Amino acid sequence: MFVISTQQFEALLGAAFLSRPGLRLIDLGAGDGATTRKMAPFFERIYATEISRPMKWILDKSGYT
Repeated sequence: MFVISTQQFEALLGAAFLSRPGLRLIDLGAGDGATTRKMAPFFERIYATEISRPMKWILDKSGYT
């Protein structure tokens, strides 16, 4: 399922906002992290939550806290 592209995310929030240092992202119900990966380039720290054990395993392998 397509949610948002990296370019759409940047256009939504604006380059000025996303270029600030120290930004953090929390993705609630991150699933397999596909959407998180689209937003990740703009953030210093990324937190992802998920209740599904298989999806949590995928998120852990991706390096998300």
